[in-house]
Amino acid sequence: MFEGLTKRRLDLGLITDDVAARLIETRTPLATMRRMPAAGKSFIKANYVPIAFRLSVAGQTLRTAAEGPRAACPFEIAIPLRYTLTGASGPVSDLLDGTPFDGPRELGAGHHEFVQTGPADGRLVLIWAQALERGYSPFAKIKTDSVTAQD
Repeated sequence: MFEGLTKRRLDLGLITDDVAARLIETRTPLATMRRMPAAGKSFIKANYVPIAFRLSVAGQTLRTAAEGPRAACPFEIAIPLRYTLTGASGPVSDLLDGTPFDGPRELGAGHHEFVQTGPADGRLVLIWAQALERGYSPFAKIKTDSVTAQD
């Protein structure tokens, strides 16, 4: 999150927008889009999932509920971390990168694929394992964002 002066300097091009590179380099598992430059927001939207008011965690939605059943879910990891997979009803299992997936796993940067051989419907989310272990869920209802005096 940037304070007003830094955000203004970014907007004027006086500071380089290296948000994505820094999030990757520092393996940052939590992020907010508040006061982020456009490129930073785009990176966060693609590589993080919302878990609480103004807070997102490393991960991504691999399948939406609207997509319906789809067994193969290819995805790219930008931030190497320990991830797990979950559906609305809880953890999922099957094959991740061709090997049995039965719990959190360290995933390196690059291409990966999850294949669900059993029922494959509903939203499927890849999420930083520690967030899920601490009780945060990408399926929780999140308060609608609004501008406040602090913003």
